[in-house]
Amino acid sequence: MSWTTEWGKIKREFPPTRDELLEFLLAAVVIGFIISFRDWGITEFSVKEGLVNWLIGALIAAIALAIHHGAQRLVALRIDTKVENRLWWNGSVVAILLAFVSAGALPFVALTRTTVTDLKLHRLGHYRYRIGTVGKMWTVLAGPLANGIVALLAWSFLTPSPNVSSFIMLNLMMAFFNILPIPPLDGIYVFYVSRTFYATIFGGIFAAGIGYLIGLTGILLILIILIGVLVAGLAWHYWFERD
Repeated sequence: MSWTTEWGKIKREFPPTRDELLEFLLAAVVIGFIISFRDWGITEFSVKEGLVNWLIGALIAAIALAIHHGAQRLVALRIDTKVENRLWWNGSVVAILLAFVSAGALPFVALTRTTVTDLKLHRLGHYRYRIGTVGKMWTVLAGPLANGIVALLAWSFLTPSPNVSSFIMLNLMMAFFNILPIPPLDGIYVFYVSRTFYATIFGGIFAAGIGYLIGLTGILLILIILIGVLVAGLAWHYWFERD
């Protein structure tokens, strides 16, 4: 397939619909509120400071969501499928309640859901099989993986600052929470196809988060991620998949 055809497909199918865009912005606002819940004043409550931090949080959330769903949409188009990214309303309500109950200590940020469907055929005489579970898995998995990769790149190359730290942490949390095997989150697609492969992905993302929290960088960071992948995958296979 030529680059011209691929680019035409991207221009035609990649942009979100109006409803998707509105719900995308709402998800960014809600996530921004959640991650800035504790930032409404250092010593005393300040509406101005809180609103500024909420706005910054929403902008950071919008970038992280764009990375997550942009990767999914690109992978989907590459295999002649299409995704619809919408707000997960029940999850959003739970996330807001958790923020209030925990005073911001439990920032649940997986507030969107992804549906994968076939693209309509655009010319006669062109036949392809319908997308299977493996195709859906790789499509949705692109989101958490993209968040994790961007977090590691930002961690390695950007100058440390409070906003950069928030961006890295939000991407890691978005990768972690979205990989949970809870419908309709991304992880359920992976868990349905292969539980052992799911365990390896979960182990890598979890290890990356631990590595960031304890301040690992470079070779040590790569090492702890590989250890997480191997330990989680082998442990799951040993305890649950052996005949």
